[in-house]
Amino acid sequence: DLGALGSDAVATLFENDLVHVHSVALPAGAALAAHDGGERVVYAISDLALAFTTDGDAAEHTFEPGGVHYHEAGTHAVANVGEGTAEFLVFERRGGALPEGAVPGEIPAAEGATDEVIFEHDFAEVHRVTLQPGASLPPHQGFARAVYSLSGYTVEFTDAEGSHVQRYEAGQAHYHDPGDHTVENAGTTVAESLAGDFTPSARARPTGAARWDQ
Repeated sequence: DLGALGSDAVATLFENDLVHVHSVALPAGAALAAHDGGERVVYAISDLALAFTTDGDAAEHTFEPGGVHYHEAGTHAVANVGEGTAEFLVFERRGGALPEGAVPGEIPAAEGATDEVIFEHDFAEVHRVTLQPGASLPPHQGFARAVYSLSGYTVEFTDAEGSHVQRYEAGQAHYHDPGDHTVENAGTTVAESLAGDFTPSARARPTGAARWDQ
């Protein structure tokens, strides 16, 4: 778990028994010591040039801002071999059982709303969602998901338990259980977020999965 390293470069934004969300700002030349981690997807906030050591194997990889890649569970170390601070976001799956829920369908198109799938894997999907003020995502089914706010915004979230309005600042993360819901931008600023959706197949992962999936 990245949060257990006690590194000043790592901030844990959200955690429960299903998922941890970490933000990392690793200075040039700095490294994170070897640590155990669950399956995880990583979103590049800045340009990244990283050296990974996994089970004794070393490799270097570069990523552009907005790029997403996958790591299987295991122990690894990472070093920033680039010239600037490496900033990235980690959606890490923990050991708790995923809740049962409806299998999501496609989100219907709506004026002022976009839902772009920027990463697909049998473990998880990552969506970039944008809502203009007053716009909403129509009713749809959702996986168990962690949401990271790319901008500051106010939304009204409606599900089977009712509606509530919530303000999120850029850099915050939160979690939703699966189920039918709608989301409306109830504020005056554009709402931009990332949703890390953990898919049903993540309950029983196949062996031999590729470590990298870009």
